[in-house]
Amino acid sequence: MKVRIAGDLGKPEEPGYRDIERDETAEMIVQKTLNNSIQSLRDSSEVINYEELKKAVDVLLKAKNVHFFGIGASSIIAVDAQQKLLRINKSATAFSDAHLVATLIANAEPDDVVFTISFSGETIEVIEVTRLAKEQGIQTISLTKYGPSSVAALADINLYTSYSKEAPFRSAATSSRLAQLFMIDILFLSMATEQYEETVKAIDKTREAIRFMKGKTYK
Repeated sequence: MKVRIAGDLGKPEEPGYRDIERDETAEMIVQKTLNNSIQSLRDSSEVINYEELKKAVDVLLKAKNVHFFGIGASSIIAVDAQQKLLRINKSATAFSDAHLVATLIANAEPDDVVFTISFSGETIEVIEVTRLAKEQGIQTISLTKYGPSSVAALADINLYTSYSKEAPFRSAATSSRLAQLFMIDILFLSMATEQYEETVKAIDKTREAIRFMKGKTYK
C-alpha cells in the first residue's frame, strides 16, 4: 500500500481540458485531442445517475417507437442513436427539423418516446419539442450537460454528460460530442444485455443484409 500511495503521489496532475494554440504541431494536436477526449469520457462516467439510466433503458425497451431530436452537432448523435436501435429491431427516427418532428409528435402513439439532445440544454427548438411532447402526453428523455437546464427541467428522465467550460476550438462538436456518443453507447449496450438473445439475432440479420448489399453489383 505504501508503494502504491508513493506512486500515486509521484504522478503528475491531470492536465484537464487544453485548447489548441497558434502554430501547434500535429503531435501536440493529437496529444491534446486525446487528453481532452479521455477527460470528457471520464468526467461523464462520474456524473451518471444509475437510477435514471435504468429508467431510460426500461422505457426504451418498452417503447413502440423512439423519436430522437437534436439540432446542429446534436443531430449527429440523434442519427447515431437511431442507427443503433434500428439494428436491434427497435423502431426509431432521427430529426433535426423542428417542424417535422412536431408533426410526428402530434400523431405519436401513447407508448412512443421522444428523446431530445442538447449539450447546453437551452436550444430553443429542443426546448419546444420537449414541451410539445409533454403536452401530448408522450414520455420524454433528455441528454444534456450536467446541471440545471430548461430541457432537463421538462423531460421525464434526465441523462447527462460532463460540463466543462468550452474553449474557442473545443466546442460541442469535439469532446462533448464524444461524451454524448459515449452515453448513447451505454444505453444501447444496456438495452442489449437486457434482451441478449434477441439482440444477437437482430444484429446477425442486419449484418447479413449489409453483406448481401455489398455483394451486389449494379450496372
